[in-house]
Amino acid sequence: MAPVSDMLDPDLQGRTAIVTGAAGGIGRQVARLLSAAGAHVFATDVDAEALTVAAADWEGGSHQTMAADLGETSECRRLVEAAHRSNGRLDILVAVHALLVRREMAEVEAAEFDRQMNVNARAHYFLAQAALPLMTKAGFGRIVLFTSPAGYMGSVARASAYAMSKGASVGIARSIARQHGRDNITCNLIAPGSIDTSMLREDLGSDELESIVGAIPLRRLGDPAEIAYAVLFLVGRWGSYVNGHMLVVDGGATMGA
Repeated sequence: MAPVSDMLDPDLQGRTAIVTGAAGGIGRQVARLLSAAGAHVFATDVDAEALTVAAADWEGGSHQTMAADLGETSECRRLVEAAHRSNGRLDILVAVHALLVRREMAEVEAAEFDRQMNVNARAHYFLAQAALPLMTKAGFGRIVLFTSPAGYMGSVARASAYAMSKGASVGIARSIARQHGRDNITCNLIAPGSIDTSMLREDLGSDELESIVGAIPLRRLGDPAEIAYAVLFLVGRWGSYVNGHMLVVDGGATMGA
């Protein structure tokens, strides 16, 4: 058996990891942690300026950034190809990015609906489509797609289109897990609960926020770093036999749902 010190090492040294949504609250912490663990992080976000600011906070391993709008399918392939060229390999794909528009169902416009589906679900599909041949050839891959408890419970805060898009990612991830496990590629989902980010707080009234926190057994919002730790588990050596799993990190808010 390997020494305990080796088992505590996530074994990411030299790996290349794409992290999307890397300028946001959760994505920023994911990129920071993977970089500190020794991975070559290729980070992307639609907001180029915010991405530059976020990257200044990352320590440890090497990293590169590229602004991209993943709601455009061609950008998904461009991102994967650029990340592969950056280090001659692609080992990890962590799709954190998301678009949330709060609107009552009766008020959602078609263009708004399509935009959320493109960013939240379609991008997952085409990022994976571009990454899988590279991972299959290498005989290794770790894919983590971000969903939401809303994807299987339904929206509780005026976000039915968002909930639908997040539900779609479950089918994508589990299809990949079934079809590519034989290639030593795992695909899992993380479903963050109410995490203290600007996306959560945007357009959310104080009464709504109080109600959300009151339904969490821990009686607090989650910290973005707590989601990053979950990602590290799934892409590191400890998650090597976890495949097709949805890891819900929500303080107990949806247990039993």
